[in-house]
Amino acid sequence: MQNENLTFRKANENDIEEICSLVKAAVEVMENNGIHQWDALYPTKDDFLSDIKAQSLYAGCKGGEIALVFALNKNQDEAYFSADWKYRGENFCVIHRLCVNPKFQKQGMAQAALKYIEDELKKKGTQAIRLDVYSLNPFALRLYEKAGYCKTGSADWRKGHFWLMEKVIGGCEGENATRGESVLGTEVAGAAGKTRPHIYVTRHGESVWNVEQKVQGVTDTPLTERGIQQAHELAQKIKASGIKIDQVLHSPLSRAADTAKIVAEENKLPLSLEVRLIEQNFGEFEGHEWAKHRGVFHEAKKQFACDYNGGESMLRLGQRVYNLLDELKARSLAENKTFLLVTHGGIARMIHSYFYSETNEEFSSTNINNCEVKEYFF
Repeated sequence: MQNENLTFRKANENDIEEICSLVKAAVEVMENNGIHQWDALYPTKDDFLSDIKAQSLYAGCKGGEIALVFALNKNQDEAYFSADWKYRGENFCVIHRLCVNPKFQKQGMAQAALKYIEDELKKKGTQAIRLDVYSLNPFALRLYEKAGYCKTGSADWRKGHFWLMEKVIGGCEGENATRGESVLGTEVAGAAGKTRPHIYVTRHGESVWNVEQKVQGVTDTPLTERGIQQAHELAQKIKASGIKIDQVLHSPLSRAADTAKIVAEENKLPLSLEVRLIEQNFGEFEGHEWAKHRGVFHEAKKQFACDYNGGESMLRLGQRVYNLLDELKARSLAENKTFLLVTHGGIARMIHSYFYSETNEEFSSTNINNCEVKEYFF
């Protein structure tokens, strides 16, 4: 695609040295402007090579040179789960590592890239674009705000405070009801007139380690005050929606059990422990900070037979979750029951794969927000 003599294409391994060189030059410019956003630890050559391998890195070229690069995928840091996204479904993309070669700065290159991204994603029916921006980078903030991005939350990472931002580019109408996505907060999907057997799935409220940006897995960390409030809000949304729920099943970990208890008590629903809803054991990654291991951990989730050195492999996880869903399907058909599963991000990811065909990249990028509810039809 052509835009003011700027052409966009997928980057490849032959571009890597030029990309690293332009990023190094851009970091020097940022440092000279007092913006200490990137350094030797991030982004690295390996980050860009991973993007290239996933076919998610794009290069904007002008006059035979790479003028800018950016990654576009669905990968999100856990901090994104707590943001107040206007679009809460899964048909979104996330911009990462947008960097303009200093030689081409102040020529509208970044604006052209954002327009290209938006135009291309609209063609594919994408509903929203997400990103994060360093709070002390006024140039980037102005760029995104002028382009129509709005702040939805924040995160504190190694380099400081970042804003989470979003631009909704699609209508979003009808999406939630057709793709097994978020069903509470706008119109009620599943309230009346639906007879096909289905389940609802939600993730626990915000936990202490969600805030501290650590991999939790089977480590039992409690809800924060905000997480408790999220659970109460979820309970009230369910009550107001009128959706039919016959039983609440929950993970044994306290962050999910406490969320489920609040929802069940406020809606006068029977509550049952279901051990197969416990989060995946992430082995050596448990307790590690997301910022230090996000790339490695994301790649590890694609290795389905790997148990993270003492944890639980994706294949083992799939076995227990799929067996549970097979049982719930049979019960839903035989007893005409609808279940709400209160669980964790990793389990919700596996549940989604039971209903939808996905590539490894799509699977590892599937997420659910705290106390977001998704509906799946058997």
